Amino acid sequence: MNEKERFMNWDNLGFALITGASSGIEEQFAYQIAQKGFDLILVARRKEKLKALGKILSDKYSIQTDIIIADLSKPNDMEKVVAKIMTMKNLDILVNNAGYGINKPFLD
Repeated sequence: MNEKERFMNWDNLGFALITGASSGIEEQFAYQIAQKGFDLILVARRKEKLKALGKILSDKYSIQTDIIIADLSKPNDMEKVVAKIMTMKNLDILVNNAGYGINKPFLD
């Protein structure tokens, strides 16, 4: 049994959407999920990094990758992602982990 067949015994793997996918732990999620055979929708602000990652994953794991260039701190960009999700029939995994930070102490 290969990785794709073993993953939760799913017969027809669909898509996984990953926000913040161009770097950090989110990029590693993309690699791990692609390895399982899921097609990916990668969301991030950095177009060139996202395009490069999509190509690497497509070539290495023979999956489909779509990219959405979006800064999720901007309402119009959030709407692009929501619009994509609303059109999908086979979104199986959502990793909504795009980074956000405020440069001050946590309690403030």
